[in-house]
Formats: sequence, C-alpha cells, structure tokens
Amino acid sequence: MIDIDVESVEVSLGGARILEGVSLSVPAGSFVAVVGPNGAGKTTLLRTINGVLAPDRGRVLLAGRAVADLSAREVARLAATVPQATELAFEFPVRDVVEMGRTAHRGRFERAGGADRAAVEAAMGRAAVADLADRSVGSVSGGERQRVLLARALAQESPALVLDEPTASLDVHHRVRTLGLVADLVEEGRTAVAAIHDLDLAARFCDSLVVLADGRILASGPPEEVLTESVVERAFGGPVAVDDHPATGTPSVTALEDRDESR
Repeated sequence: MIDIDVESVEVSLGGARILEGVSLSVPAGSFVAVVGPNGAGKTTLLRTINGVLAPDRGRVLLAGRAVADLSAREVARLAATVPQATELAFEFPVRDVVEMGRTAHRGRFERAGGADRAAVEAAMGRAAVADLADRSVGSVSGGERQRVLLARALAQESPALVLDEPTASLDVHHRVRTLGLVADLVEEGRTAVAAIHDLDLAARFCDSLVVLADGRILASGPPEEVLTESVVERAFGGPVAVDDHPATGTPSVTALEDRDESR
C-alpha cells in the first residue's frame, strides 16, 4: 500500500490560476473522492498527482517520493490512471488496449509473457469486458470503452489508482459496479483517489471526500461531515437538501430550485 500527499500545490494554465494552495492526503488503503462543480480544478488536480502536469509551486508525493523526481515509468509503477476522455486514436482490439497497462513492467522491446497475459485476463474479468476482448475498441460504446480503460489500469497492477470521472459514461448499474469494484480493490490493499460527479455515489463508496471549488479546498473529511447543506451550497452555488438515503444510510444530496433565479 502507498499513500498520496499533495502539499501546497499551485497550478496555472494559459495564464489562469487553476489550483491555489491545495493540500490533501490520501492515506494508504483508502478511497478518497474529489468532488466539486465543473471547472473547479478536479481534473487538473488528478493530472498533477499522476505527474502529467508539473505544479508551479508545491509538490506531490507517492509513497513519500516526489513525483517530480520520478520517471514516467516509475510513476506508472506506483499509480495507474483512468482518464475521463475515452477516445483512443487507433482501432486496437480491446485485449491489446488492456495489455498496454503492462508496459510499465516490461523493457521497451520485451514481449509479453505469461504473467502479463494472466494480469490482462484477470483485469478484463474484473472490469466486465472479457466478452469484448476481440472487438475493436472503436466499435464499443462509450461506457464500454470507459470500462476497458479501467481494465487497462487494473492490468498495470500499480498500488494506487487515480480515476477521473470513472463513471461518467456508464449507466446506473455499471456506475455502482465500478465504484464497488474500486472499493473492493481498496479493501484488498490499493489506494484510490477519484474525481466523482455523483455526490450520492461518492458518499456511498468513499472513505472521505474533498470538496474543491474555484481551485481551493472548501472541506474534507468523512462524507457525513463534509456533505452538509452549507458546504454543498457554497461549492455548487445553489440550494440543496441533504438527508440520509433510505436504502444506504449515507448522505444524499437533492438540488432544489433557486427561487431567486427563477423570477
């Protein structure tokens, strides 16, 4: 297991400050959700965690090692990423796409071996895409493609997962299944941080939430402490009601009509 630490990170893109003074910890063996409105900086934060973006200030640590000091291969061995975008440039079979997750464990010209093939098959099974293995990735739906990218991350066998809206293209059943799978992986010893749009699902499956708005953290902690009406209204800019879900017992957020805006 590894932990993830973000220390006073600031990131600017195109001359605009996207993240400002962001600090958070994802303890080893925990599942943390980053939630907030569109444009809050969630994707930028995740891309900084996995080393795609270099912060202007501050640093990110994976297992106590500064990401800035690691090669891309070293980062990949520590953290596997499931991106939000599901477009892939080439018409590879699904199995080949999943096998790309093994490149961090092989030399540049080294061929896949038995351990690689076993990891790929296991990953496709857990992500429920084994039946798509021989199909072109361009022929599957957006939701299926998102599950293929999850399988690729699982095949990577990294101790941490960084997921950007992993349920965005999925139907209700597969949203629950996907976040349940990530929670199971955390129970087995992995660490996970995910940007999640659905507050109810984040509260149901995650150990803690980080609320991001305008590039700053408004609140962080267990779902029942973070998902209060005052915090959610400040983050999303509209009235809400927060109650316990009758089936799960976890916080459930309902957006209400803003009567001042409707006049």
